[in-house]
Amino acid sequence: MEQRWSQYYRLAESAPAGGLFIHDFVRVDLPFDAVVGAFRYFVSGELIGRLVADAWLRETAEAGRVLGAEDQHGPEPPVDATLGPHRPREGALVIPIAWRPAAERWVPSLQADLELVSFGPHRTHLHVLGLSQLPPWTTPCTDRASLDHRLTVALVRHVLSELAEMIVVRAPELSSTKETDHGEHGSTDPAGHSAARSEQ
Repeated sequence: MEQRWSQYYRLAESAPAGGLFIHDFVRVDLPFDAVVGAFRYFVSGELIGRLVADAWLRETAEAGRVLGAEDQHGPEPPVDATLGPHRPREGALVIPIAWRPAAERWVPSLQADLELVSFGPHRTHLHVLGLSQLPPWTTPCTDRASLDHRLTVALVRHVLSELAEMIVVRAPELSSTKETDHGEHGSTDPAGHSAARSEQ
């Protein structure tokens, strides 16, 4: 973890103006294996892109009275999102995650690690650690820069929260499906006898 912190601190120091260090997490009250299983089953770059677009539209709409009408309306901005190869660690799974706007309409980009971390037998944290980018037209130390900063942080939290809620819904469904499949096929002991029933 310390090595990755150092990596992103170095990136932040060398990033162009407008680079924003991001670190946030949400808690999921499910076992680590259940969270990882659900994540691997249904989470994709396409899904993350949709979550980012929807979250940005909602966050800017809520701040519309400050931002101005041009940021409040319109369809969801298209977002390109990708997930890199999963990297298992002891009690954790690290997934490189990145997103950027796919059109002229600006959405904060992100380059980060999404880490699923075990925090006990029935708790898992979703951590994001990485770099985002404020708009190129942002002037540092202004009210607008402060607002863009807060919106960017809110965007990441919104996406994490939505992802966590989806995992909470999908993990039991996936577990139930596996149990049903297991029951239908039964299990066998080393001699090949069915263990699906306990009575003769």
